[in-house]
Amino acid sequence: MKKLTNTFVFALLAGCALAQGDYQLFRPDVQYLYANPLPHDDYVSPLLGIRVGEEPCAYTYESILPVYDEELPLGFCYRPVPAFVGRYVCQGDELTRLNIGTEAAPQYVDLRPNAATGEVWLATDAPYSIYGRADSVRWENTLGLWDSVKYIGLYALDSAEELVPVSADGPIKISKQYGLVRGVYFHALAEGLGALELEGMSNPEVGLQNPDRNAFFQLQVGDTLHIRHYNTVFTNGTWAHVTRQERAVLDEQWWDAGGAMLYYVFRSERRTSSEGPGSDGLVTYETGVLDTFIYDWESLAYLDMQPGSRVGNDDYPAFVSLGQDPFCAPIGFAKIMSEYLFRYNEECWGFGIDSGNAMPYYLSGLAGPYHVEVGFDGYRIRELLYVGLLNGTSCGTPFDFIVGVQSPQVAEEELSLWPQPVRDVLHVGWPEAATTATQSLELWSSQGQLLSRHPVTVPAGTIDLSGLPAGTYWLRLPGGQRAWAVVKL
Repeated sequence: MKKLTNTFVFALLAGCALAQGDYQLFRPDVQYLYANPLPHDDYVSPLLGIRVGEEPCAYTYESILPVYDEELPLGFCYRPVPAFVGRYVCQGDELTRLNIGTEAAPQYVDLRPNAATGEVWLATDAPYSIYGRADSVRWENTLGLWDSVKYIGLYALDSAEELVPVSADGPIKISKQYGLVRGVYFHALAEGLGALELEGMSNPEVGLQNPDRNAFFQLQVGDTLHIRHYNTVFTNGTWAHVTRQERAVLDEQWWDAGGAMLYYVFRSERRTSSEGPGSDGLVTYETGVLDTFIYDWESLAYLDMQPGSRVGNDDYPAFVSLGQDPFCAPIGFAKIMSEYLFRYNEECWGFGIDSGNAMPYYLSGLAGPYHVEVGFDGYRIRELLYVGLLNGTSCGTPFDFIVGVQSPQVAEEELSLWPQPVRDVLHVGWPEAATTATQSLELWSSQGQLLSRHPVTVPAGTIDLSGLPAGTYWLRLPGGQRAWAVVKL
């Protein structure tokens, strides 16, 4: 960690060691989560977090605030700011100092959590003089915990030299045992952005929690997920909505030798259908399908970060957001990294016309990615609709389709292929078929890769293989147990 350059801060706090009974903003190594009073969007997290260590001074993280200005391309942008408590926090017996500026141009907010009731001090002179006052001490309940809570008001002087509240946000509150239970945006005291109420902390573990990477990947072999995949495809000027319902059971999981990659293997049953002008009208079923998810552990490092913090560089930043999972309340939380912004100017980030799509998120205990723009297996949307865990937790409504019912139903033994070998067009026939219909066939490579799906007319149809290189391929009915070799010249 970089050393703080302001020698006054260290001189002021040198030798200070807080006793456990003293009022203190943040207890060492305790994770705090606060409700964000600002309107939430893809770049403004519903929850904001902070965690400091044992050292007297601790750096926080860079965050953002939305700025509304009609002169900007979209009427607003996002301004880079420190975390709500400032760029770093120095805690001592008599004084807690927050730097709400930069290292090169620091601006301080001074708080005195252990001040006697009625004591007044100059808290900051930026953008104008703001005073702190220890207003009162009350016995209050926070997240089910009763404790002595100190109210510290923030004031300006009116023309009569009387203290008047800076904003309608009210006082900050500091619990004697637990720390800051009600905060404000300290770098925007005069703007009155709203109070930040404590929603959870890790010690004691009460309320909401900030999950890390390990917390997101707690699935066990045998756990069941029902997932809806969805996409819109365009062919020859027409469109079709394609939907795949998938019942997936975790079959295997392991780490690679270096601990850099986590592998999840799911065994699935699938039902695929489509609707719209370009739909082929087929409903196909598959069973025993294996899907392997490979998670690059380093690329998911943002899941360990504080909600509200920045990822990326100065020109193209993204932000980490955390909110309660709307799908499965017993599980907990969803975490997301926003799309990348770009810089309008030195003080402003924005996004392009094509941006603003919701990004994939991860669910605590249920892995991911889920939501839109996932791009998994050709499907743009991947929604988790049901969870059945071996520990007894269940959420959502399970799919109830019956595997093995083809549309239309065609027996595998009826299929015939000619010519063999084939150069261009392969003829497919069902000599015993009694009706005319359409059947989907899958074309697989000799390495076991699904190459394409082809709607074929029953009782006789064709598949154009002219674009494939020479070799051996396999045709299979979706969900079927038998495959037919096709030799391409």
